Parts: sequence; structure tokens; C-alpha cells
Amino acid sequence: MKVVQSGESMLVLEDSPWFNGFIFYGIGVACIVGLGASATIELTMRETLIGALAIGWPTLLGLLLLRHDRLIFDREKRQLTRERRSIRGKTTEIYDLDRVVGGRVEETPDGLDTLFQMEVQLENPSETLPFTNYRVFGNQPKLLAQIVNEWLANGNVDTR
Repeated sequence: MKVVQSGESMLVLEDSPWFNGFIFYGIGVACIVGLGASATIELTMRETLIGALAIGWPTLLGLLLLRHDRLIFDREKRQLTRERRSIRGKTTEIYDLDRVVGGRVEETPDGLDTLFQMEVQLENPSETLPFTNYRVFGNQPKLLAQIVNEWLANGNVDTR
């Protein structure tokens, strides 16, 4: 999650969860290595099927779950655009910027810690737009909500 562009007329936030993708692909590679270490020269049909599933499911899961999210706050067009790209295609949702109340953080308890997700609050009608489809540990969602609120208030934000 990061700020891609920040100016008086436009604020662009982006999330490309490459780390999550590497986890899925790492699982697939670990399965390949494990299968190779335990395989004999002649694989049985059962070993071949198990190997294909062990390699295929993390790759397929990674491709289906990974999504590139972008929020574009545009004063000139008076709109908020939410773009989402994945292997299944691209979706674009456009909202009137006058409906945007501000950014906020949703907190979800997770055992001894808390997970956070940045959201955009809309009014007329009341609606909540989550920035990503997952929650994270750390301060990044709070910082992004603060940047959104500062930009909405005066157009100038410090993204350092």
C-alpha cells in the first residue's frame, strides 16, 4: 500500500500485494522440491497426480486471489475512482467526490494483536469502500487514512 501520486488536484493510492503472490508461488516451489526429493525415477500415477495438485493449487490460488487495487481521488473531475485488476479482468467504480466523508481504519482483533484495513466512508447513501480485500498488521492503513483526510481537507499532504 502506497501513495503513487499526491498533488492539489489528485491523490492516487495503490496496492500491489506482490509479497502475497511470492508466498503462494513459494509454496508451489516447496512442493516441487519436496516431490523431487521423494520421487523415484519412475513415478506412479498417484505420485504424478499428487505432484500436479501440490504444484497447481498454490499457483491457481495465487492467480485467483491476487488483485491490484487503486484509489484515485480527482478534484478536477470531482470523482473517486476505484480500480481493481486481477487475472479475471478489471473493474472500475466511480463515485462523486462530494460523497466522500473521509478515510478511516477498520480494526479487527486477531488473538493478541490487531489487523487493520483502510476504508473510504461515503454518504448519501452511506457506504464503506475497503481499499484492499485483506487486513494487515502495522501502521500503513492508518497512515493512508490520514493522508486521504488531509488531502480532502486542503489538497496538500506530506507523504514522507
